[in-house]
Amino acid sequence: MAYTRPFPWLRRRNVSEIMLRAGLATVYREAGAVHAGQLARFEELEAQAKCAGDASEETRNVVHQFKAVRKPSRLQEENRRRQEQ
Repeated sequence: MAYTRPFPWLRRRNVSEIMLRAGLATVYREAGAVHAGQLARFEELEAQAKCAGDASEETRNVVHQFKAVRKPSRLQEENRRRQEQ
């Protein structure tokens, strides 16, 4: 988890929580996701941000959608060509 602390004597704040609350992030649920026991809290914040609505909601990419439409790398293209031959 990443934390920010504006001044040394102030309480630290979780960056993930701040971004979810603002609607600038989504909860990553794929393999290898680490939530430090705060998954329920993060899902609640994500749901609240979605209820608040956003004008650009339909154009925002979610991680799994981005991975599905991204262009294959040069190495992946070379491997595909080798398999076709």
